[in-house]
Amino acid sequence: MDACNRLQALLSVKASVKQIEQASFLLSSMRVPANTDAKAVVLSYGMMLERISAYALKKGVEDIVTGQAIGISKTFMPTCGELLAYCQTIENTLLSKAESVRRAIENTRAKRLQEKAAREHFSPLRVVHKQELEKVLNGIGGKIKTFETAN
Repeated sequence: MDACNRLQALLSVKASVKQIEQASFLLSSMRVPANTDAKAVVLSYGMMLERISAYALKKGVEDIVTGQAIGISKTFMPTCGELLAYCQTIENTLLSKAESVRRAIENTRAKRLQEKAAREHFSPLRVVHKQELEKVLNGIGGKIKTFETAN
């Protein structure tokens, strides 16, 4: 559960202006399509990527630079939209996995509590309980015999 909380905390830290500038600098080493203004791309990076976590931005840039980003060109600098979508996919994938783990842990805990409550509720009779139950039943049995003989 702590790992899930740490992951959510990690992804809640948004990318700083400096981190976005570094990302655009690294990606600017890639080719820019002929009709694209590189300065406009860098400016759009600054405007749109501030909503992305620092971790997702770093991981996204690393994947792109190393050619491991599925769906992103290995040759051309990604547009802001492409990078934004890729980073959001990284975040969403991690968050959904963390949520699945969290639910599994919570369900396991709830099941254990139910099983424990069931064991406590249906625990075998202890000697004291047996003796008390025998007294009650003997008392009832005696009253029934008395009632039957009276009729």
